[in-house]
Amino acid sequence: NYPTWDAGLPFGGYKQSGNGREYAEYGLEDFLEIKGIAGYEAAE
Repeated sequence: NYPTWDAGLPFGGYKQSGNGREYAEYGLEDFLEIKGIAGYEAAE
């Protein structure tokens, strides 16, 4: 029996070694922030 992991799961060594670490959800959190966007409808 082998464990079943999601294909997007980062795995590998430490720091920048490993496959997918820097593109995983946890790696992207440092570059993302929540923003509010206001939209207006055009007058007819």
